[in-house]
Amino acid sequence: MSTKAGSGDPGHFTAADASGNSDYKTNCKLFKSEGIEYKMYDGNVGSSIWGLNDSQSPDDVCSDSADWVDYKTYKGSKGVHNTKYDSFYEMKIPLSVLGITASQLTSKGIGAMTLCGRGESALDCCPFDLSMVDNVKGNYTADPSTSHEKDDVDEITAPLARIGKSDGSVVIVEPETETVTETETETETETETVTETEPAPKYELGDVDRSGKVNIKDCTEIQKSIASISELDEEQKKLADYDGDTRVTIKDCTAIQKFIAGIA
Repeated sequence: MSTKAGSGDPGHFTAADASGNSDYKTNCKLFKSEGIEYKMYDGNVGSSIWGLNDSQSPDDVCSDSADWVDYKTYKGSKGVHNTKYDSFYEMKIPLSVLGITASQLTSKGIGAMTLCGRGESALDCCPFDLSMVDNVKGNYTADPSTSHEKDDVDEITAPLARIGKSDGSVVIVEPETETVTETETETETETETVTETEPAPKYELGDVDRSGKVNIKDCTEIQKSIASISELDEEQKKLADYDGDTRVTIKDCTAIQKFIAGIA
């Protein structure tokens, strides 16, 4: 869609082939003909805008100890953030345009994600995915002074935001009960004492951060592990192996995303 009201003809795109490509012909319909309504407001009504101050490393995105500041109040070398460059959208999309019914929305739910770019590759998305900062230090092919994120390929693995109902299905990982055997020797008699330890906590398959629920944060933990930003312990590796192939890969993120979205 166009990012500014009155600029161009906002349209709704659908996939033209199995690779997800689209076009401006048969696979693009104008909002007006689709019955999609939207309005845009320049400004920011939020009480705060948190961001990184003078960050030099993509790892800072995943670090609580990085220099996070509130740009609504923080004054840098160029002054305070000007909210006139922020945009807020509100949209109303008929269910028929999405190809679903109201009952499907309430019983199964749908997923949603916003991706923002400059006409080529996405530069950011909400919910956030680490692929948005994997090539931030590289050069844009058309202009070496800006980032390669403008024209790289991003493989999105973060779960979509959920609208509607989840099926609530879970898979439980049953940890093994440890048995400790001690042998005590007395004069001419040996006694064997068997002690069972307390059972380890039970976590759902996919609950990599062991928070008690499977959500987008678990995909982030897997992504950080794959990117060598952090390491998973042995239990986390078992919880992260969602597809059961004995390896922790990007496919596990995709499988968890489908579970959260109610697809599988």
